[in-house]
Amino acid sequence: MTIVQFDPRPGPDEAEIPAFMAQCARFYPDDATGLLLEEQRACYERMYLGPDGGTNRYSKSRAPLLETDFLQLPQAFLLGCEWSLLRDDCFDYGAALKGACVQAEVRHEPELVHACLRARHVSPAAKAVFSALVAKVAEFTA
Repeated sequence: MTIVQFDPRPGPDEAEIPAFMAQCARFYPDDATGLLLEEQRACYERMYLGPDGGTNRYSKSRAPLLETDFLQLPQAFLLGCEWSLLRDDCFDYGAALKGACVQAEVRHEPELVHACLRARHVSPAAKAVFSALVAKVAEFTA
């Protein structure tokens, strides 16, 4: 499940993002298997939530389905792929947000797999989904 929400709370310090990106880039050798390693997952978590002990570590966005209070959350764009263990979570979270009167758009991709965005350079369908996510981020942050 991919969630795009514009959260005005501070994330990682903008000065840290290039270093995080450089750190993550080293995980992709030419012969990469496409599997996400624990070191990669931890890197992405730091980019998303900021450093250990930061305020985003307690954000409602960290584990959204564990939340019960969805009031005052920002609008959301959710992407659920048919071949993902998180597909139903995407629909459940979208329904919970809509039930709390949070604007939520759920996009279902019936032919794609979990982590399809990693294949955006070789799959036209994954590239189209990636472009849609980029456009939604631009819309939310405009």
